[in-house]
Amino acid sequence: MRGEFVFIYVLRRIAFLVLVLFIVTAITFSLAYLVPGDPARLVAGDKASQEQVARVRLELGLDRPVPVQYYLYLGRLLRGDLGRSLHSNRPVLEDVRDFFSATFELTTLAMLLALAIGVPLGVISAVRRGSAVDHASRLFSLSGVSIPVFWLGLLLQLAFGMTLGLPIGGRVGSRVLMDAPLITRTGLYLVDSLLSGNWPVLASACQHILLPAVTLALPTLVLVTRMARSSLLEVLVQDYVRTHRACGLPERVVVYKYALKNAMLATLTIVGLGYGYMLGGSFLVETVFAWPGLGRYAVSSIINSDYPAIMGVTLLITVVYGLVNLAVDLSYAWIDPRVKLR
Repeated sequence: MRGEFVFIYVLRRIAFLVLVLFIVTAITFSLAYLVPGDPARLVAGDKASQEQVARVRLELGLDRPVPVQYYLYLGRLLRGDLGRSLHSNRPVLEDVRDFFSATFELTTLAMLLALAIGVPLGVISAVRRGSAVDHASRLFSLSGVSIPVFWLGLLLQLAFGMTLGLPIGGRVGSRVLMDAPLITRTGLYLVDSLLSGNWPVLASACQHILLPAVTLALPTLVLVTRMARSSLLEVLVQDYVRTHRACGLPERVVVYKYALKNAMLATLTIVGLGYGYMLGGSFLVETVFAWPGLGRYAVSSIINSDYPAIMGVTLLITVVYGLVNLAVDLSYAWIDPRVKLR
């Protein structure tokens, strides 16, 4: 019976996501035509004549009313066609697929770093409340949310790029790829190099992704730390925790086996929101570190008034954010059976 409820809940969330996508496409499509600029002029070139621009506008269907253009766009979208980029002259779906793999790799690693560091740090701060470690953790959290990611990226480039010689741009060294070509299967350099045993590329990819991943992870890391600390402090004063202590269980067992599991529910919310924030925050990080991901592609598309590309990026981020939050909701019920999915 519980499996049927989960299935119905997933269907309802997917239907809601489809409605959100429809609203997002309508808003983005409308805003694209409110921004000054002529896409036909962009495609034809600055030196094109009025006749050439008119011919390009006719080929792109820009001579039709905006509601008709939106209706035709929805029809292509239902067939999986996101249109053709005005700048690269490639299908937007191919561009998004190529650039998203880099952003997905960076964002996922940043989230793993935020969880691997933030949760233990929050637990230690809660268990040792009022200690020097707790005060240092709270100071670190306060400073972490106060520093803009682009400024942090520049600081890390100056501190570690200049002193330790870490790469400050790109995904992998070009000379390394020339000496040891990488066979890409997933588009994730860390995964592909590991699966193929290409150790030079793996070492170079790890060095290149380190600084941007740390930069992107810091805002979510401090939020995870603060939420894990506050949630665990609330759980540690519950009656069942005092009962476990009265039964003589070791403090380590009480904290990590019983208290932490219930405290993680609030932290999971930060994970869902943080992943969506990372997708948006990667725009700045990818620009600072010259990371060839979806963020740089979006910035380039905005600068060049590439409306089909902007629509494609917006839709992809909306879909990923919706799916991540769906996964977080399902994890609530998996961790705590008392949670009812409705």
